[in-house]
Amino acid sequence: MNDHARSKPFLPLAVDRSAGRRAFLRGVALTLGIATSLVPAGCAGQGSSPARCAHCGMRVDPRSTWRAGAVDARGGEVVFDAPKCLLGWLHGPAGRGARAPWASEYYGGQRRAAEGLFYVLGSDVDGPMGADVVPIEGRPRADRFASDHHASRVLAWSELDAGIVAILFGRR
Repeated sequence: MNDHARSKPFLPLAVDRSAGRRAFLRGVALTLGIATSLVPAGCAGQGSSPARCAHCGMRVDPRSTWRAGAVDARGGEVVFDAPKCLLGWLHGPAGRGARAPWASEYYGGQRRAAEGLFYVLGSDVDGPMGADVVPIEGRPRADRFASDHHASRVLAWSELDAGIVAILFGRR
């Protein structure tokens, strides 16, 4: 190869290579721009982080069939990861003045007024926080569940007192 060929680069190749890089980088930037603009739109319906249980602080899975809740004294909605946490909160200072307690019915998972359910105590079915009362709609269904799952008692909402809460939390 002679000196003349080495000293002069072939200009059309240098221009084409540079133009190709710019086009490639523009394509990458455009793709990243579109992708990052779609991420917030895709997550917009998910809201903020999951709610926390007002009693124990555990995350409350919105699809859980163990959820429970109430309206606090200030009118705010509070949620719980399990019926026993609802009961612990209601029987503590934070639950004073609360109203409209609800629980998810065991078989269907639907939100029901807590006063209208029966609660099976001492069964072989554990909630997310361990031993718990199992909310069941209708006394005959609750009795059948108690028999099937070796439970000790079926209780009405009015019977879920501080003594039952102490049993649930192992303080008795």
